[in-house]
Amino acid sequence: MRDSVFSLIFKGRPKDIPLINWIKFLFLEIYLGEQLLEMISTTAAYNEGDQYAKTGQLDFGDKINGLSKSLVYFIPSSMINKCLCVPITEVLYKKYVIHYQLLTERDGVDNESALTCYGLNHDKIHLLTELKLAYNTIWATMNIIVVLIVFISTRDVAITVATGAFIELIRRFKW
Repeated sequence: MRDSVFSLIFKGRPKDIPLINWIKFLFLEIYLGEQLLEMISTTAAYNEGDQYAKTGQLDFGDKINGLSKSLVYFIPSSMINKCLCVPITEVLYKKYVIHYQLLTERDGVDNESALTCYGLNHDKIHLLTELKLAYNTIWATMNIIVVLIVFISTRDVAITVATGAFIELIRRFKW
């Protein structure tokens, strides 16, 4: 059995990344990680027409299966993400490419952006589910802790429920 993914998420900061940047990456990852994983997983099985056209069949065990695009492509489109594009791209590179090795550099350059292409590292495919479970656990734990603190400090059930709903709103809606 593999080690818990929580140690991978919270530990292992490379020495070349300052602690404050690592914490920023962690917050962005927790906020947006589930959507990043969705983008990665939905593009992981996509194959461009050339591969099928040449052989008449797709090799699903091939290590290069899946879409190869620049890191910006894996960021879901929203108003907030547009403003945070640069730091999210850093998170994708530092955490998903270097730290988790979930994305791997592919040969070629994205025709639309002239940037290096990346795609799912099929040897780390288990991380798609493990990271998603971890992100959901982190949000649920944070929600419980904040709701308990609000209830203990106010003793008001309406405020407590509103706080829990607001945290869930932040988790689900990314505008």
